[in-house]
Amino acid sequence: MQYMADASTEPNLEPFLRNDVNRQLTLGALSHEDLDLEEEYPKDSLGELLALTIRRNFPNRTLDEIRALGREQPGEFEAHIQARGGYLL
Repeated sequence: MQYMADASTEPNLEPFLRNDVNRQLTLGALSHEDLDLEEEYPKDSLGELLALTIRRNFPNRTLDEIRALGREQPGEFEAHIQARGGYLL
C-alpha cells in the first residue's frame, strides 16, 4: 500500500504508452493495403499520420520489406519498432 500512498514512487508510464501507441500505429498502417508512402496525403489526415509513422520507424524501406520483416522475423520487427520509438534508447 506504500505505492498508492506515496505519489513520488509512481512509475513513469509515458515511455511505455508512447511505445505502444507507436507500435499500434505501425501495425495499423501495415494492415492498410492501400497505404502508399509516395502519396501526398492531406495535412493532419490519418493517411499522413500512418505514412509518417512508417517512414519514421522504417526509413528507406518499402512497405513490402517491412511487412515481410513482420511476418518472417517478428522479434526483430518488434525490437526495431521499440528502438525507433525511443523505448530502447
